[in-house]
Amino acid sequence: SPSRSRSRRCVTPRWRWGRCLAFAGRETVYAAWVRIRFHVASRRLMREGAEVLVKTWCFGPDGLSNGVDFYYGSLPEELERRGVRCVLLCGDAQGRRPSAFARSVFRRGWVRSIPEMCLVPIWAPTVVACGQLRNALRLRRLARRAKRASLAQLCAAAAAESLKPITLRNAMYFYIARAAVQRWKARAFVAFYEGHPWEQPAWRGAKAAQAGCRTVGYQHTVVSPHAFTLLAPPRRAQARSAPDVVLCLGEVTRRMLEPGHARQGNRLITFGTFRRHDHNGTAGSPRPAQRTVLVLPEGYVWETQLLFEFAMETAPLVPDHRFILRCHPVLPFEREDFVRVYDLD
Repeated sequence: SPSRSRSRRCVTPRWRWGRCLAFAGRETVYAAWVRIRFHVASRRLMREGAEVLVKTWCFGPDGLSNGVDFYYGSLPEELERRGVRCVLLCGDAQGRRPSAFARSVFRRGWVRSIPEMCLVPIWAPTVVACGQLRNALRLRRLARRAKRASLAQLCAAAAAESLKPITLRNAMYFYIARAAVQRWKARAFVAFYEGHPWEQPAWRGAKAAQAGCRTVGYQHTVVSPHAFTLLAPPRRAQARSAPDVVLCLGEVTRRMLEPGHARQGNRLITFGTFRRHDHNGTAGSPRPAQRTVLVLPEGYVWETQLLFEFAMETAPLVPDHRFILRCHPVLPFEREDFVRVYDLD
């Protein structure tokens, strides 16, 4: 049928595999360079003990000198003051200057920190890329054998998505978390709990290194009613897809998460957030009468431009509404592409 032939034409072209392999090679070079360049500093840090490992994201080397973590705030310092030794595993959300970023991470004097690239096994990117190819080929065979056009198109799309560089990067967190827990013999591994695909490999990596290691999810943002990864995490035979403990933002999110986590025996704690906030004296409570539309894209350029352009086209049609465009921290308005597109000063 025509739909069947269309699905076959879009199944995993060879250039996707070549791009995936090239990205794996680049990640291998980055990991090798960072490990060699900062071998002495990382070995010194790894000799010191740590009970808790905390995974965080940073936004380039320039934002690491303010003495506070963007997501965890003063939490690592408070843990140290209470006698709980911790290490921050720092990932660069921008990923542009790995050497400069690693140098800035090791210079953080207020808390012990290590760039996560120092924990990547040299062979891991190639192993992950080969696994991506195997999965893409399986999905390709399913697409060709599927009797329904909708299933064929779904398998074809999944095959193409499985070879993306971001898929490789997400899978790498299994090896990063496993290496970190093995090196420090940590009792707890803390990471964000937002429903992103890198979180589950991290939980599994921590458990693979040490079954007794407690995985902790830091649920520090609002939860959408359609966030099924958070609300109803599946229970799998070989490995759990949710953390052992969830630190909830408040009682509302705790009640939302409780039904899906109760059957797995996960512990939910109302914890709040340590995220840094800028207080300018304005009221923080919602005011529905103002008819305000808040546009909050994720950290992707294409998605940000799509939503912002739609908001700008819609705003003149509804003059009684106020539109607030808020960027993700990884994509500030000062970026050159935003200044060029939106004529911002």
